[in-house]
Amino acid sequence: MAEGFYLPDQSIGGTRIGKIFVSNTVIGMGSGGSRVFEGLYDDGTPVAVKRVVHDQFNLAYWCPQLIHPNIVRYWAAEYDEDFMYFPLERCTCSLYDLILALSAPSDSSDLSVSPDDSPSMVMYKSKLRYVRDTMQDVKLWMVGGRPSPLLLKLMREVVSGLGYLHGLEILHQDIKPQNILITGKPLVAKLSDMGSYTSNGTPGWQAREVLLPGCFPTPAIDMFSFGCVLFFCVTGGKHPFGRLRESNILNNAMDLSSVSSIPEAHDLISDLLNPDPILRPKASEVLQHPFLMNSETRLSFFSGFRDRAVAIAHSMDAPKLAKEIGRFPALLMESCKVVSRFCKKDVLRKHLKLFK
Repeated sequence: MAEGFYLPDQSIGGTRIGKIFVSNTVIGMGSGGSRVFEGLYDDGTPVAVKRVVHDQFNLAYWCPQLIHPNIVRYWAAEYDEDFMYFPLERCTCSLYDLILALSAPSDSSDLSVSPDDSPSMVMYKSKLRYVRDTMQDVKLWMVGGRPSPLLLKLMREVVSGLGYLHGLEILHQDIKPQNILITGKPLVAKLSDMGSYTSNGTPGWQAREVLLPGCFPTPAIDMFSFGCVLFFCVTGGKHPFGRLRESNILNNAMDLSSVSSIPEAHDLISDLLNPDPILRPKASEVLQHPFLMNSETRLSFFSGFRDRAVAIAHSMDAPKLAKEIGRFPALLMESCKVVSRFCKKDVLRKHLKLFK
């Protein structure tokens, strides 16, 4: 039976469920009627306590065993007659919150409260303003709209978390910006809500095959959803399938024009959103794509490309070189064609300056 009591240093009522103290303060609402409360774990560690009904969580026994820097930490679940309670690592906000807060100009009215806003919207806009004000020094985009090294690091962390799950033969099945949480500075991205609520994911973020009858889920469904998330982050809140997301996903009607000026991003996102799941890259392959490489790895990649390209004497070998090097942007393939035709180092260096 639950025991009601108060925190010794605060006048916040709450309930003890096993090793968890669940306060009465709601800090988040989720799908399926779930709620997130402030709380404390057994040793006094501040946690976020997610409360769900018994049949809404498929990985109750798995989650506490998932230990990875890019997976939100779950401690052991507790139960009462009606609900399951999961003490979770406290995070600052979701990736969705972060993108919306920092993509809105500080002098805009996007986050201003209007008379028509519901109480929940008023609270949410207040949260976004708080995120924006406390992260004024956080830079997610550079001049010209290219993603910053920090944003690319967060994307690599999301893929790293997915790779960890897939290596354990676990599918997330609900990848979306709201299910990627951000810890405090230095910012780190962490996956949450693995296998919860809807086994097929959230409408608008689901892969095409999930919307068709007889779907057998594979890791490719998570990679498709990540492609949508990547586009959302690079563009500051846009979706590759627009407003009519489900029908556009079914018809493969995507619009990637917003990233056309970033060939590496366009190349990777179009691969992730391929309607054929077999052709989508795996998490390990995505981490090797030049778009997500950090500056050191990118420099090493291009240096290796240069050394191999200048050794090719005939243009007919350019496709072979491109195939051997693997998945890389269209702009880089064009560089390969030019350099292999002329075999001059200064030509390749001229092209590589675009990526410095």
